[in-house]
Amino acid sequence: MIPLFIGNEKVTVTASFDEIPLDSFDGIYDYSKIKVTGSPTHDLYVQYKAGIGQYVKARGDAFDKYIAYLNPPKGTKKGPVSEGIAAVDMIDAATDQTKDYVKKFVAAHKDNVVGAYALMDNLERFSAGEIDALLATLTPSLLNSPYGERLAQRAGEVKRSAIGSPFIDLELEDNNGNPVKLSDYLGKGRYVLVEFWASWCGPFRSDVPHLKDV
Repeated sequence: MIPLFIGNEKVTVTASFDEIPLDSFDGIYDYSKIKVTGSPTHDLYVQYKAGIGQYVKARGDAFDKYIAYLNPPKGTKKGPVSEGIAAVDMIDAATDQTKDYVKKFVAAHKDNVVGAYALMDNLERFSAGEIDALLATLTPSLLNSPYGERLAQRAGEVKRSAIGSPFIDLELEDNNGNPVKLSDYLGKGRYVLVEFWASWCGPFRSDVPHLKDV
């Protein structure tokens, strides 16, 4: 696969078939063996990907340290909680750096579809208020374009569960099959933690004992 971001222009792609990457990892794609000419839009896209890639990698490295903390070698004990907190702090720091990069990129390219793409690519990282502020950064002509309308629709979906939005009052069943709502527990002068996880995800499962400790 060769990801291309093209406009209404003649584009030339030159590559050796055997050197084309089979996939991208966490949005990082290696263009070193591929030559794309004729598309300023694609050039800006590659610039964006290269810029954000360093922060994506930093977050991935920090996440690997956190997973290593949760899963110590067999026969050894898990380190102190402070070690896990330090790893999470590194994840948060990389996330903040990513958000800062995206905000600056969108502001610098507010009239370019790649700026809108950068926001679309990172919507889940931002709070509801931040999403509104970033959307307001884009020019009206871009927001009114087909891609801008698609971005606005997706932003509305993400904002429903983004930080700063009213909670969604889930109704589930307790261990005895009785119906319970999230609102039954909120506003009682205590914190409420709702944990979503999947049985097929190793990192989620390895987090459960740590969650119980906390």
